[in-house]
Amino acid sequence: MSDPQEHDDGPDEDSVLVAEYVLGLLDPEEREKLRARLVAEPELRRELALWQSRLARLDTEFEEKPAPERTLPAIEEKLFGKPARSRHGLWESLTFWRSLAGAAALIAIIAVGTNFLRPPQLSPSELAMQLVAALEDQGSGVSFVALYDEHSGMFKLTALSGAAVPDKDFELWMIGSDGKPVSMGVVPMSPMEMPVPDNMKSHFIPGTTLAVTLEPKGGSPTGGPTGPIVAKGEATII
Repeated sequence: MSDPQEHDDGPDEDSVLVAEYVLGLLDPEEREKLRARLVAEPELRRELALWQSRLARLDTEFEEKPAPERTLPAIEEKLFGKPARSRHGLWESLTFWRSLAGAAALIAIIAVGTNFLRPPQLSPSELAMQLVAALEDQGSGVSFVALYDEHSGMFKLTALSGAAVPDKDFELWMIGSDGKPVSMGVVPMSPMEMPVPDNMKSHFIPGTTLAVTLEPKGGSPTGGPTGPIVAKGEATII
């Protein structure tokens, strides 16, 4: 959606670019370029976690339902009459209006997101701690970004680089101040979200280490890490 050259001159432009990435509005070339930057730039990964957190509220407030098959034809009939006229001009293009509506939605969401940076008052739930961790690759080419929301108890993990390994699984571990790794389960290379078990929430604090190891299919057979660490990082407050 955006011209990459429009986002090379400051943090505000990067924020817009990351928002478009989270919303799925970038074309494939822009998306791959941003993925490469996310691997190399910790500040950009924090921006990604912030936007995922801001927009996550929309996932919980609205239930996704497919529109009835008759909806689009009915709208076109209402707008253009029946049968629909041939529409070749810009102002008569349905694609143009859809694109315009998408751009307006993005502007509105960015405005809402920006307001999160300077709220006049915060409710107790909004004061709940949020943690982000950039799990840097350990010579493996695999990296992740993780986000934990204390209020909802939800944990999100997104792979930034790397690929699945045949007949192996990646397993995520939480390592607290006692140094003992506790498994959070096998994780895919696709984005995932899960609730943090109640007995682990109190250990999810700033400084907690998250690590991903390469394990046999199905996860570690021993209850502890058996394979090499492929990515690791510490949780910090955002």
